[in-house]
Amino acid sequence: MRDYDQRMIDAITERRNALEATNLIEMSVSEEVAGCSGQPLDDLKRRAQHQLTGMRTYLNEFKQALKTDPADLYIDQP
Repeated sequence: MRDYDQRMIDAITERRNALEATNLIEMSVSEEVAGCSGQPLDDLKRRAQHQLTGMRTYLNEFKQALKTDPADLYIDQP
C-alpha cells in the first residue's frame, strides 16, 4: 500500500504542477489564452481552480495514508 500511496502522490503532484504551469490560475480576466477570453476563459480558470482544490484534498489523503498504512500490507491481499 505504501508504494501505491507514493505513486499516487507522485502522479497527483505531477498533474498539479502541469496545471499550475498553464498560468490559468494567476491570469487576470483581461488576458487571453489562445484566443479564449471573457466567460469561456473564466470557466477554464474556475475549472482549473476546482481541479487544484481536489488535488490538494487527494494529496493530503495519500500523504496521511503513507504515514499510517502498515509496511506489510499489499493491495492484492484479501
